[in-house]
Amino acid sequence: MIRYTAAWIVPIAAPPIRDGWVDVDRGLIAGVGPPERDGAGAVRRTVDLGASIVLPSLVNAHTHLELSGLRGALPPVRSMPAWARELLARTADAPPDA
Repeated sequence: MIRYTAAWIVPIAAPPIRDGWVDVDRGLIAGVGPPERDGAGAVRRTVDLGASIVLPSLVNAHTHLELSGLRGALPPVRSMPAWARELLARTADAPPDA
């Protein structure tokens, strides 16, 4: 188990923790807490991240359901503008229920 300590831990589902810690066991978060709480597991190593803020990564989980019918229909292209032109041309020709 590795304990990461930092000036701030921001668990999102709870208030920020000043001078807190995050315990990680085999790549999974095993505990989060304030300095006065010890935690649940046997910490093998502590990594002090100093004046950092530790928070969950931000995820862009949006989707474009309207493009589902085009899966596999666009040929590979070398640039984003070329891909967008091809995509717009295909969607302009598609019937509304497609």
